Amino acid sequence: MIVSVILFAASAAALLWLYFYMKKRELRGTVVGELPIHDELYRFLEYADDGYILAHETDQISFFSPYASPAVCHAVMDRIHHSPAKMFGTRSLRIRTWRVCKAGDGYYLVRKNITHRTVQAKQGLRIALGDDMEEVWKVSVRPDGYRVEDVN
Repeated sequence: MIVSVILFAASAAALLWLYFYMKKRELRGTVVGELPIHDELYRFLEYADDGYILAHETDQISFFSPYASPAVCHAVMDRIHHSPAKMFGTRSLRIRTWRVCKAGDGYYLVRKNITHRTVQAKQGLRIALGDDMEEVWKVSVRPDGYRVEDVN
């Protein structure tokens, strides 16, 4: 009798955990008051940001230009040449998140956050190998897909 009650309680706990785990995954990347991000937009932002990071690392805008307007490309190159270098760290330690702040008529305002996992430098000292940063991207919706219109 006691064994069956314990098994029932364990299975009920497992089902509750599974339910809340699936709900958490369903709400991935959203906070109260934020808009959910569409998979297609998310993929575009990931590819565009990879090109953005490569443009900073190599001083060649050609990696970012397929995703952005010419005005944004010029502004990014100007920042690359006249501002302190951004340290994006290594890809495997970078944590990148996107949140849609506003969806207007034909555009999205998206907040990008980059943080880094820490590595152990020596006993008792853990450091991040990149700068934490936050940017707001304005992404327009076009008939042929998305395009970055502004990066702040």
